[in-house]
Amino acid sequence: MFETTVLECEFFEKYLQEMKDRIPYCEGERYLVYNNSFFVNMITDGKTTVGFPDWSRSGVCDFLLDFAIMDLNKPYLHIPELLFEYCKKRGIVIRDFKERFLCMAYYKGIDVLRWHASIDDTESCTSIMKSIRELNDRIYAL
Repeated sequence: MFETTVLECEFFEKYLQEMKDRIPYCEGERYLVYNNSFFVNMITDGKTTVGFPDWSRSGVCDFLLDFAIMDLNKPYLHIPELLFEYCKKRGIVIRDFKERFLCMAYYKGIDVLRWHASIDDTESCTSIMKSIRELNDRIYAL
């Protein structure tokens, strides 16, 4: 794909390695995940209840994957920052939050980047790469 699409080999290899380096932090963190947590796929009453229809992409992995997908889709909403603050205020400890979030975000980010590159969606690829590049600084600022 590197010769026939906008996918950059250096970028892909860098974040693949970043993901691999963080896998040990995710070991044993197995939860049922929706794996399709785009906001258009959520149903809510606007107050306290959120529903997720169509679980056909669900799987078992670190639950932070679902939050990483939301952030990749809408980085300007600052999903990990809000989640981190929410947990902090309520005394909820997510062990190795930063490393696990980055691992899941890099995993999903390079996965969707490959797909968007395969359909020549240059605009989405540019947006995804920008989001991935900025994520490390955002997370370590927490």
